[in-house]
Formats: sequence, C-alpha cells, structure tokens
Amino acid sequence: MSKSQPHILKPLSEDGCWSLFCQRAFGNLIEEAAHPNLAPIGREIAKKCRGIPLAVTTLGGLLYDKKSESRWKSVRDSELWSLPEETENGILPALRLSYNYLRPHLKQCFAFCAIFPQDYKIEKELVIKLWMAHGFIPTDQGMELEDIGNEIFDELVMRSFFQDVKENVEIYIPSTASNPCVYIPDWTTFRMHDLMHDLAHSVLENEYRVVLNGKSKDISPRIRHVSSNGLGILAASLPKAQMLRTYVMLEQVAFQFPCDVGLFKCLRALDFMRQDKEEVEKQLSTSLGNLQHLRYLNLSFTSIEMLPESLTSLCYLQTLILIHCTKLCELPREMCKLTNLRCMFGHQ
Repeated sequence: MSKSQPHILKPLSEDGCWSLFCQRAFGNLIEEAAHPNLAPIGREIAKKCRGIPLAVTTLGGLLYDKKSESRWKSVRDSELWSLPEETENGILPALRLSYNYLRPHLKQCFAFCAIFPQDYKIEKELVIKLWMAHGFIPTDQGMELEDIGNEIFDELVMRSFFQDVKENVEIYIPSTASNPCVYIPDWTTFRMHDLMHDLAHSVLENEYRVVLNGKSKDISPRIRHVSSNGLGILAASLPKAQMLRTYVMLEQVAFQFPCDVGLFKCLRALDFMRQDKEEVEKQLSTSLGNLQHLRYLNLSFTSIEMLPESLTSLCYLQTLILIHCTKLCELPREMCKLTNLRCMFGHQ
C-alpha cells in the first residue's frame, strides 16, 4: 500500500481573506456597494487575521449586522491585536475580539460548552435544556425559552462559534449487557472548532473539569461543572466540589455515582444515566429532596420502576429525561406540583 503525503494547507492570501470577509460581513455585492466607507477598514481587519479562515469568518460574522463606521474602527483598532499570544494563552486575537463583542447571555451559553471535550458531537436539544437550567437564556414575553435558545444557537452558528451542524440526525446509543441499542430520530448535533474550544476553555478554565477515563486535573472546591465518562481515581475528590452545579455523563456507559448526591445542594443539572437500579433508587429516595435548585434530571437507561414522591418537591424542575426506562411503570401521584416542568422526554 502506498503512503500518501500530507497536504499542508497554506494561509489565505490577502485577496482571499478579503473575499471571505466580504461574504460574511456583507452577504452580497449590493450590500457591500451600499457601504463604500467600510471597505478600507474591512480590508485592514481582514489583513490582521493572518490568513486564518476561522478568524476571518468569525469577525465577518461579528460585523454582519453592525454597519456603523465607529464599530468597524473599534474592531480594527482594538488593543487585543497587539497582545502577544503567550499573554492570551495562544487564543487568536480575532476570536477573543469576537467573543468580547457578544451579548452577555451569548457569552455564557458559548463558554458553558467547554464542558464537552474537543471534537465532541454535542446534541443541540440537550445543551439548550442545560442553558435553561442555568438561567443563561433571557426571558422574553411571547416567546418560549426553547425558541429563544434556538435563536441563541443559530446566532452562535452564524458567528462561527459552533460548526458542523447536522440536522435530522438519528442518535445511536450502543447496547450494554442490560440495555439494547437505541436509535433516537430527528436530533441536531454540532461541534466546536478546536480553536473555539480553547477560547471557551480560557473563559471557564477554573470552573469546570472534563474527566475522561479517570484522567483530569484535581477537582477542587472552585469547580462548578463536571462532565465525565467515568471518574476513576478522581471519584474521591468529587465531594470537594460542594458548589457543583452540573454533572453530565459524556458517554452511555454504566456508572455509579461515587457519593451522596445530596451533598451538592447547588446542583441545577444532574445526569444519572445507566446508574445501577438499587443505587439510583437509594439516591433518589434519600437525597433528591435536598436538590431544591435542580432544573434538569436525566434518568435514562436506568431500571427504575417508579419515581419517588420526593421528586414533586423539586419546584424548579424544568426537564425530566427518561429515555429507555423500560421498567418504569409509575409516576408520583402529585406530578401537578411540578409547575415549572416544561419537558418530560422518554423514548423506547
């Protein structure tokens, strides 16, 4: 078998940068012709991107709906361009600039996605539920939170913070010894470019840990968000994170939560997928009532037969996910107490 040589991509030329920038910032030639005063400023901005397509498209997206000369000049003349990359931990100035100009709730929604590993296929519908759980989505009379979340997602895609969006995806969840494989239709997935993930990491760095196969930095009391496919030897340090707000499973693997979940009274999002039946029933019956701030609960792929009455004390609960809970036969009698419950999702 012959070996193929890798093809090294070269930076875009100045003309290439300008052409791409125009596509993103103006959209069409008519719009470009309508703002001749912006062309020389835009050329200078494009040149500062050093031929990196992601930087060009991100800044072009930033300026797409901002046609004031003062805004374009503020981007061109920003002090961030002159900072050495070592100061910014290797983050491209163009990406940092684009992030700085986001509205506050967009910043929160984007940075939160650092909890997923690089190149991870993120499920849009679930991440919007997580944004809701943390109060990142502003309320707007006449619009549902989910609809506003979709608008936020679309804007972050338009500005190149998210990419590789695939709609109507059939999610495949592999089988285990106790559960067959499952296909969930009509979901939307996306990814983050590695450079964008680095940017999100730089914002959220001291507040989250991604634990893959038991490997990560130590979980300290400052940690607010943990995602994992198994804590391994770090399980003993999880109780230190008394202010934990998110615990999310990254893969559909059998897992046992390492301590009393009731310790984490600030939890807003809890993923209990594939917990052992006895363990999940014990945790729910003894500790669920302590989680008064919980807004998102995922009990998928558990063999639980009934949900405890203590569930109805979670007055802020918005999302309850029960995918492939095939033995579940009884809900609490007073589910009507869950006045903030917006979504109870199950799929067999």
